Amino acid sequence: MADPIPDNDIDENSEQNEAGTQAQDVAESARTRTTDLSEESEHGGHGNPAQIIPDDVPDLVDTMNAMNRSGQIDMDAYAGEPAMDDEDGAESSED
Repeated sequence: MADPIPDNDIDENSEQNEAGTQAQDVAESARTRTTDLSEESEHGGHGNPAQIIPDDVPDLVDTMNAMNRSGQIDMDAYAGEPAMDDEDGAESSED
């Protein structure tokens, strides 16, 4: 009796096709990513009413760049604090 030859022409089952879903496939995709994800972020743009802090509020980098351009130091962080300057005329003189 002859050994039966397995039928290799079986249709592929799409539910068993796991290409691209395995951990090694995802890891390989992450390693070979050529686009920088930070390029997708937008500064400003349309407001989202659910956001706590809107995108158009200047962040630390924007504030630092503005101070560098203007030459003025932003002292808003010290608002309400006493100014204890050592310069003459900064405080009232008591005689």
